[in-house]
Amino acid sequence: MHKFAMGGISIFLGGEILESLMALMPEGIALMLRALPREIKQSLEEIRFRKDRPLQIRWGGGEGWVREGGISPDFREGYRVTGEDILHILQALTRSSLYAWEEELRQGYITLPGGHRVGLVGEAVVAQGGIKTLKNFSGLNLRLARSLKGYGLPLFSRLLQGQRFLNTLILSPPRCGKTTLLRDLIRLLSTGVPELGFPGLNVGVVDERFEIAGCWMGLPQLEVGPRTDVLDRCPKAIEMLMLLRSMGPEVIATDEIGSSEDLKALEEVLNGGVSSCARSTPEIWRNW
Repeated sequence: MHKFAMGGISIFLGGEILESLMALMPEGIALMLRALPREIKQSLEEIRFRKDRPLQIRWGGGEGWVREGGISPDFREGYRVTGEDILHILQALTRSSLYAWEEELRQGYITLPGGHRVGLVGEAVVAQGGIKTLKNFSGLNLRLARSLKGYGLPLFSRLLQGQRFLNTLILSPPRCGKTTLLRDLIRLLSTGVPELGFPGLNVGVVDERFEIAGCWMGLPQLEVGPRTDVLDRCPKAIEMLMLLRSMGPEVIATDEIGSSEDLKALEEVLNGGVSSCARSTPEIWRNW
């Protein structure tokens, strides 16, 4: 397997994406975000709301605390998020019907059109040894999805052996671009690369946490190519075998490999003659 350690990258978003997400927020918070410098808004990655604590953002070049009139490096100057702010966003997300979103709440996040995702924390309601749902929400993390077409192209020729895609594992610490690279490799595999004489392959994507294709209502919101089939929400060890048996992929791509069950399923995929492309962190592989 080829291993690539990724450095930090910045992904730029169109202003209309952020503007559409501001519709979920209280007016005062939306006004503060609109007042941020253009270069920060264009590379915004996360907006973190924590009850009774300052409003935090992270972008391609760093992080800071939102306040009226801009941003501060000092958390003590940041706008303090209220319980009403969090409730406002939750009601906008769920159309004031938390019960209808119980499955998403149980998973700890809600996926939005466009592939954006809102992570949730609060009090877990446990039943029969598992999490049934969440209540008494104390925090939200709005993570902005993005694609970067062409990012994987400089590596692509090194991952081919004739018309066959070599088994590939992408390793890096968190927030260094593993998913962005994986998504673009999937797109290239599925679309084909004429300049390399590569016609394209059928790709099965295992997207347990909606991070690769950003599916919403079963439909990929991010560009993954015309020959790509996506299966999401289910545990990846099960998803890999389902795709292998049902869709006849030539390559299976998956998000974070993090358990012995994932490895066993990956071995079965390889034994079936299908190439794989996956991501993980160096710490997990050192433990194995």
